[in-house]
Amino acid sequence: MPLSAVFHTSSLQKQVAALSDAFAIAGEFLHCDVINSGHINMTFRATYRKPDGTTRRYIFQRVNDAVFPCPRDVMHNVEKVTNHIRWKMLRVLKTPFRQTLNLYSARGGRKYLEIPGSGFWRCYNCIENTHTFDVADHPRQAYEAARAFGAFQQLLCDMNPEDIHETIPFFHHTRRRFDHLEKAAAADSHGRLNTCRKELDFIRRRERYVDVLLDLQERGNSPSESSTTTRKSTT
Repeated sequence: MPLSAVFHTSSLQKQVAALSDAFAIAGEFLHCDVINSGHINMTFRATYRKPDGTTRRYIFQRVNDAVFPCPRDVMHNVEKVTNHIRWKMLRVLKTPFRQTLNLYSARGGRKYLEIPGSGFWRCYNCIENTHTFDVADHPRQAYEAARAFGAFQQLLCDMNPEDIHETIPFFHHTRRRFDHLEKAAAADSHGRLNTCRKELDFIRRRERYVDVLLDLQERGNSPSESSTTTRKSTT
């Protein structure tokens, strides 16, 4: 049965199981769990039994093409970034045993799979013995998150920014964000303005900060790396 037909007629477990062959995952599919953390892409963790009896897990993810209108550009960025980090770990930092996030190739050699009617899918290794948090419950968690983000930026500091596609134009344009917020507040199309006036007033009192980085970029007074970063969107 074609993969597109599986995704239109079968259960979730069978859909994810069908991805195994598409991404050449070795082993017997056992089950998958839905990962509800996050609010953009659909994420599943699939468990397989290997020939030696041990189990191994993989992450399957459907790219949200409503948020990212050009999924191929998103996957180009992810591949470039993960390859650079892996190279940095192996060749520069000399830490070959430190696990990094890696993409698995799909049928045809690409790092993603396009299923007609069911979008773009990617497959990652599952990094075991780790935890994710949607909200920091303690200052230490916020500190560790900031430290991890700093380490991520350091790993990419020597990457050519021209290798990355802009996937959401003006994603970090703070003036546009502020103006869109004001338009939404003025329209109040869902009648929720009264429930968040305190937050809106907080933002309005800080409007003077909205254009600081944009003005620096316009005058050419900000580092080129920062200027490029603020124009790029997330993956």
